[in-house]
Amino acid sequence: MNDASRNENVLLNEKVHAFHKFFYVDYKENQRGRFLKITEKDGRFRSTIIIPEEAVDDMAKLLTKISEEFSPAERTADERKEFEARQLEFESRRAAEKDTNFNNNSQNASEDI
Repeated sequence: MNDASRNENVLLNEKVHAFHKFFYVDYKENQRGRFLKITEKDGRFRSTIIIPEEAVDDMAKLLTKISEEFSPAERTADERKEFEARQLEFESRRAAEKDTNFNNNSQNASEDI
């Protein structure tokens, strides 16, 4: 694939979904070399980091170490319950915010009529 607007070739692109976020992982190359681009999107916000090719192996080793040493599978039952409860609370708050925004937008639209 070719991203002509930036003169970049996409060598690999994948998407990872984790709870309410999406992570877009692109391995690209341009005239300056290859790089890893990771973009996080959560609906309202987007942030991106660029990792030069020279640091990709070190980052992969670090992520592997984190995955092996701190894997969710290694959590105790109580830690898993606490983690799941925090996630549920966050997702409930997020759903309530969306409902509030929807209701406010609907009310504003009906006032315009």
